[in-house]
Amino acid sequence: MKLKDILNEQIGGIVEIRPIGGLNTQNKAQLLQMAKEITQQEEDSSYMTKEDLAETISKFGSYGESIYKKHDLKAISETFLNIAKSANKVVVEETADWFDRVTVKRNMSDLGKQANQFHKIATEAQSLNDRMSSLYEDMGNILNRYFKIQELNEED
Repeated sequence: MKLKDILNEQIGGIVEIRPIGGLNTQNKAQLLQMAKEITQQEEDSSYMTKEDLAETISKFGSYGESIYKKHDLKAISETFLNIAKSANKVVVEETADWFDRVTVKRNMSDLGKQANQFHKIATEAQSLNDRMSSLYEDMGNILNRYFKIQELNEED
């Protein structure tokens, strides 16, 4: 059998390099444009409308209540440190005669470590909260140039 005869058989045939449907550069450009339009429509639908944006920005001042928390985590953490130190002193003195004094001392040591860790994290959180507050005020100043932001005591 010759190679020419093998190629003419219907067993597998030859695959054309050109895709079915003949996508040329013009068709590719049209498909690319359609894909871009669909992507743009999806992106546009995720944005607020002009009216929704103005309403949301007008309430920008109310978000400050969440940012400027009423509780000072650092002060609370210092209270926890004092509680841990005082509890350690009182409980260790009370359990001086107990047979399980080792467990009590270990528990009080753990309490002190946890209070110190809480204080450390609370200090970091306070620092981050201060930075976040500064960013909030900066954003408010910029938005206030272009939109009306209601004061907290203003009614609609």
